[in-house]
Formats: sequence, structure tokens, C-alpha cells
Amino acid sequence: MIKCPNCSAELKYDVNTSFITCDYCGSSFSPKELRTRINYAKEQKQEEIDPNKSYEGKSYTCSQCGATLLTFDNTAITFCSYCGSQAIIESKMIRVNNPDYVIPFQKTKEECINNYKKKIKKSFFAPSYMKSDVVVQKFRGIYMPYVVYNVEFHGDYKAKGSKRKYQKGDYIYYDDYDVVTRIDASYNGISYDLISKYYDKYSQMIPFNFKEAKEFNINYLSGFYADTRDVDEKTYDLIVKNVVSNECNPKLLKLKEYKKFQFERIAIPFVIKDRKTGIFPVYFLSIRDK
Repeated sequence: MIKCPNCSAELKYDVNTSFITCDYCGSSFSPKELRTRINYAKEQKQEEIDPNKSYEGKSYTCSQCGATLLTFDNTAITFCSYCGSQAIIESKMIRVNNPDYVIPFQKTKEECINNYKKKIKKSFFAPSYMKSDVVVQKFRGIYMPYVVYNVEFHGDYKAKGSKRKYQKGDYIYYDDYDVVTRIDASYNGISYDLISKYYDKYSQMIPFNFKEAKEFNINYLSGFYADTRDVDEKTYDLIVKNVVSNECNPKLLKLKEYKKFQFERIAIPFVIKDRKTGIFPVYFLSIRDK
């Protein structure tokens, strides 16, 4: 089976267009492009496993969407938490490097189900099968892999500003200034998921509290599932720098020295001090329409 490099679902050759297409995510590739993409993906996904800092689990791969989950007991997975498919799921034992942190589950499956029932009860147009006991019992607790950033800047930052001096005829004259500010800024715990099938807009809506993170211990995974990462941990570097800049810039602009001058731009050269990996708790419920 040839897998889609965008979503890992099964690909099919379209005789009419001479392209290889994915029915799951809608991607299409020329045979030459696909070979290049697959070879690049193989190079990117090669990760050296440290036998002393890794754990083993039984992995199940969905033949429909390509999602892979790890289990730590003899329970067989009969449906996919991502696409809800009950297609044949192959299993094998794999070993995965330990993350640095884990945020343990603090809500039980029963609490999750009760909250869901309260919410869905108010959704008058929701199909009745979304409220059935058979469906809600499919809630599954999964530890999702994340990258956790520590970003900082300590030092003098020089910004260029100007102030209108006077107008003479058709010309307006300005005085240019350099405003130097001592900045000590640290942002720790900014996290992004490392799963391509896990939509970023959903993962960012979950208010994880990094203060609850603990040093990784395999015992926290007992009775739950874990997903395996398929995104490089450096993927979000530029996004994180933009996030902290957007957070810090308004604070500078409130200073009287910054209000006094018109600044061309503020671009604090934040530095990524380190990236740590973590697994965070998420309850999933997949419902296939009809």
C-alpha cells in the first residue's frame, strides 16, 4: 500500500488524469512528485531510538487514514479515533523515544461522557445517534505528542523612531532617534502538537497548564493510549517567535518613550533557548455519519 505523504491514507492511481490521488484528504500527485515526497518523508522520519530512554507498545495503524496509536495492555483497537473507521487495523510492537514531560489525565472517562451529554443535550439539531450510549462509550483517552518551547531575550534592544520637527513648504522634517531598551523576557511552556492529522486549530483550543507537567514516567500511560509523532519538532520555530513578538510588542509600545516617537518596526530578536517534548491528555470521540 502506498501512503499519502500528507495524511498517510491509501493512494490510488487515477487512469483518467494519470495522477495518484488520495480520497481521504483530496491530495493528488504526479508519479515523479510522489516519489520525491515519499523519499523526503522517509529521510525526515528517521529517528534514532535510545534503548535506555524509550518505551514499547503495541501499535495499531488504521488502513483508511493511516493514524497510528500505541496501547499498553492486551486490549485490541476495533475502530480509529481519528476517522471512526472500523476497517482492518494491523498491529505490531514498536519502540518510541521517551518525551521529556507528561501532563497526566485528571478527568475520568465517565466525567468526560457526562460533560459531553450535557453539551449535546442542548444541541437540538444533533442527530439522535450522537446521543446514544453506544456512541459515547467510544470516548478514548489518548496522550498526544507536543513540542514545548522556551523562548527568551535578555539584553539591550535598539529601535529606530522619529518625531515630526516642522513643516516648510511641501516638506515635512523629522528628527530620527534610537531608543535603547533593556529587555528581560522569557516565555516557557508554549506548545504545539506533533501530529499532522490533529488539526492545529483544535489542539490550540485546549488550555493545557504546563505547570501541571511532570517528568515522564511510563506508568502514567497505563490504561490509556498514546499517539506517535510524525511532525518535526522544529516546524513551529517561526510561528513561536511571531507569537512572543506579538505578546511583547504591545508592552513596549505602552512605554512613554515609544509613544513619543513613530517607530518603523519592532523586531525583538527572540532566541529559542530549547525545545522539549511532552505528551498531553486528550479525550477523543469519533462519530461516522450514518
